[in-house]
Amino acid sequence: MNNRSTPEKSPRGRPRTFVCDLASQKAMGLFWPRSHAGTSNAQLAEAIGITPPSFYLDFGSREDLLQASLEFYRTGIGAAPVHALLAAPGCKSGISALLNEAVAGFTGTAATPGCFIACGEL
Repeated sequence: MNNRSTPEKSPRGRPRTFVCDLASQKAMGLFWPRSHAGTSNAQLAEAIGITPPSFYLDFGSREDLLQASLEFYRTGIGAAPVHALLAAPGCKSGISALLNEAVAGFTGTAATPGCFIACGEL
């Protein structure tokens, strides 16, 4: 039996130069106005700052990155109306707060081009 410890293998290739949330946010910026079908893998790779082969290694597919972007939206920007609903003292005021927050989000100075979940779907 050999008592020498085996050296750990270092990961192959260059280390990732992006953060997954940032990649999801950048992808969201492309999917939102163009939709899934209107956004190419090459456009996504360029926006994230990686090569097309790295895109496939890091994300698997455009659909997988869309799912990550939808989750990023759902837990970030898209969560504001739900948080307003849950913070309200009652049902009627909760629905009113949810709708007001949604309207403010879609029409304010930092207006988004509609609901990302509806615009970015497959």
